[in-house]
Amino acid sequence: MKYKLVRIALMVLMLLVSGMSNAGLITNAGGELTGATDIDIAGELFDVSFLDGTCISIFSGCNEDLDLFWQDQSSAILAANALLTQVFLDDNTLLYDTLPSLTRGCELNERSDCFIITPYSIFDAHNTRAAYTRNHILEEIDTTGRLTTWPFEDFTTNSRFVYAIWSQKVSKVPEPSTLAMLAIGIFSLGLRRFN
Repeated sequence: MKYKLVRIALMVLMLLVSGMSNAGLITNAGGELTGATDIDIAGELFDVSFLDGTCISIFSGCNEDLDLFWQDQSSAILAANALLTQVFLDDNTLLYDTLPSLTRGCELNERSDCFIITPYSIFDAHNTRAAYTRNHILEEIDTTGRLTTWPFEDFTTNSRFVYAIWSQKVSKVPEPSTLAMLAIGIFSLGLRRFN
C-alpha cells in the first residue's frame, strides 16, 4: 500500500513538473506549414518561418555574417536539431514529419524529403555555410548537418530546399509553477513521514 501511494504521488508530481516546450505550428489556409513559434533552444525561445528565395534576397544581401541570425556552426546546428525534435512531428491530424511536402517551399519530390536551410556564415562571395534539417518521409532518415550553398541560388526553383528565418522571443522558458513547487514540498514531507 505504501509503495502504491508513493507511485501515485510520483506520477502526479511528474505531471505537474513536466513542462516540455511545445512549439506552436504556423500554417496557411491550405494547411501548409509556414513556420513555428516558441521553439526552445538551450532555454531560450525562438520563432521560425520558412521562405523561398535567394540568400541575397532574404538575408539583407547575404554578404556578411551580421546579415544572418545565427553566426556560428554550433548554434545553427542546435536550431536545426530543434526543428526535428519540436516542429517536424506527427500527431493524429498533422503529418508534417511523414509528409515533408506539407512544408512551405518543399513539394513532393523523387527523394521524399525537404531540407530546411539555416545559414550561419558567409565564406566568400560565392559560398554560404549553413546548417540543414533534413525532414524525410521515413523518420529514421531525418537528420541534421552542415552544407555550403551559393548566396545567389534561388530555392523557389528547387522543390527540396527552403530557408529558415529565425527570430528570438523576448521571454525566457517559464520556470516551474508555484503549484508544482508546492507539490514537490508536500511530496518531500510525505516521503519523510513514511521513513
